[in-house]
Amino acid sequence: MTPRSALLPAAPAAHRPPQRMAVRPAGPDDASALYRLSRAFVRTGELRARSVADYARDAGDFLIAESAVRGVEGCGGAQV
Repeated sequence: MTPRSALLPAAPAAHRPPQRMAVRPAGPDDASALYRLSRAFVRTGELRARSVADYARDAGDFLIAESAVRGVEGCGGAQV
């Protein structure tokens, strides 16, 4: 016999209103955030390790995605 809970749909996830994101060029003051965001990818080998000073020097190669509520939430880098 199947337990009753297996027949019920899962409870809906808590509703979070969408956050408005802004994308802007990174600056040297964003170096710590860039470093923090990169750590998980460095651990998996997807990115090479860089220091905060490296990110400060190369900040112009990055874009930052941030919300008013949570601050910097993502970044992307491109060198042309």
